Amino acid sequence: MANVMLSHTELEMVTNAELILTKNRIIQKVMELFGQVSAAAQDTLSVGLLKDLPEVQAIGPKISKGEQYQELPWVMLDYPRLFSSQHVLAIRCFFWWGNYVSLVLHLKGDYLDKHRVRLAANPWGEAMLFDAGQDEWNNDLAHADFQPIQQVPASVWQERSYVRIATKIPLSEWDRIESFLMNQYQYFNQVLTA
Repeated sequence: MANVMLSHTELEMVTNAELILTKNRIIQKVMELFGQVSAAAQDTLSVGLLKDLPEVQAIGPKISKGEQYQELPWVMLDYPRLFSSQHVLAIRCFFWWGNYVSLVLHLKGDYLDKHRVRLAANPWGEAMLFDAGQDEWNNDLAHADFQPIQQVPASVWQERSYVRIATKIPLSEWDRIESFLMNQYQYFNQVLTA
């Protein structure tokens, strides 16, 4: 039988309960933050983007968490969150331990068709990324699929069966995360209702 040994660093970590307790407190704070953001987003979007979309408004926010997105803990807020195989209207906030908090607008089907021209014509900021890949569920904004939105040729907007536009804020800017997320919700609301 093999003797499974712990390195010195691993032994220090496994004997330190405070490490996991602190991690659990941080995850709980992220979930509370996302709860506050979802309440404010509902107010913002109900009089804008979702005003005439009762089928989307009827689906409330969902906050979920996990431990293994590329082996790291995560927390996710989906609102709005209409997902079907043919049609998607969603905005996803994603906290990814050790990385960032991101916000991704995801449109497909009728919702993309309704906004495609407006999205292509919008003067997007430099921090915005365009998902040029084929995996609608990739949350890793460092992946090669995500490109600066200004580099996307106009023809791509017409060719895509779905569009995902993303931005992020580093975790080192924790005190700005709530205002960042709310500003992005308001920005997406403005772009899609202008």
